[in-house]
Amino acid sequence: MKHPNCPRLREAGTARAFSLVELVLALGIFAFAIVAVLGLFPLALKGTSDTRSQTYITAVSGNLLAHLEIGEFHELHLYAEDGETVLATFDLGASTTLYLGFDNNGNLARVLTAGEFEQGVNDLRFIAELTSIPLAADDFDLPANASDPDVSHVTFSIEYPASAPAATREKEILATRIRA
Repeated sequence: MKHPNCPRLREAGTARAFSLVELVLALGIFAFAIVAVLGLFPLALKGTSDTRSQTYITAVSGNLLAHLEIGEFHELHLYAEDGETVLATFDLGASTTLYLGFDNNGNLARVLTAGEFEQGVNDLRFIAELTSIPLAADDFDLPANASDPDVSHVTFSIEYPASAPAATREKEILATRIRA
């Protein structure tokens, strides 16, 4: 059967195929789509890493807050992973700053110096700055016959990555008031 308007189909036995222009156009569209999809991978990996870090930060901050709430009067003992070794003692009744380092699992690894905190440490994942400031009784609206509240304002800043200098790290800052 002959088709007078279509040169490729004029004869019944003629094989049908794509033209070179159609193939080049299809390959161009395919290549553009692949490049666009591959461009999303770094964003997805960064999002996954940030989500993982946020999860650990939540666990670390919850752990610190629990230690603060159940701590002994005026003192908080921070233990190593073995549960027996005291890494630091934090005095809630005094103006105190403590620098802490946490490993990849969010466990307290060691106490840091102020210099290590500012410059960064390579063998840790998170760095935390824990600060306590005792509040005076007149910082609260209390009745005249109320006793001194003995409360401290506690702030902890959890920062990552620990290897970066302080000015470039991402920070999560949490603050609370705790009875010392």
